[in-house]
Amino acid sequence: MVEKKNPWSDPDLHRDDQSADPSKVEQRDHQQKPTHEQSNAPGSQKKKKPLEPYPDRSR
Repeated sequence: MVEKKNPWSDPDLHRDDQSADPSKVEQRDHQQKPTHEQSNAPGSQKKKKPLEPYPDRSR
């Protein structure tokens, strides 16, 4: 039985590093804008309330 040589274990194999350089990524605050859940939370200041109470529709 012929054993195949794994190409990744070749000591002469050289691959250029293609990983992203984290220093090039623009740093920003990920909490800048509230998420959907945060903006929908009860008591949220941005939640619009009606100018007047809803009319009584029970009649």
